[in-house]
Amino acid sequence: MAILDALPGVEVTVLVSNRQAVEYDADDEQQQSLAKHACPTSTKFIESIDDATFSIKLVPGRSYSQGYKKHALWFRVYIDGQHIESRVLKAKQRDTIDSKTVYDRESRQWKNHQLKFSAIRIGMVSCYFELT
Repeated sequence: MAILDALPGVEVTVLVSNRQAVEYDADDEQQQSLAKHACPTSTKFIESIDDATFSIKLVPGRSYSQGYKKHALWFRVYIDGQHIESRVLKAKQRDTIDSKTVYDRESRQWKNHQLKFSAIRIGMVSCYFELT
């Protein structure tokens, strides 16, 4: 569960096949590259499971202070550096992102694609040396 010190009570959780994923912290170098952002940012890593579906749960929890009456939170979700979705949540609203909307040029329609891990392909690298 990603939690920012600047936003206590706001929780972001990744569910893999409807189970909370184990999260790993980014290393210092990755965290420093995020320091340039104007708003608080968090990066976590999770294990990829071939062809498993996943979702991202956004929860401004009870301990989060909403501040002004018309206050809202804007969540921008990136996966592997690619923007997936943005959501605005008000008051005690919760949301789950489980798909990405993509325009299909062939059918000329917008389609939802469920978030799913790709299969990891591990290849062999062949090396040889020629002795002369």
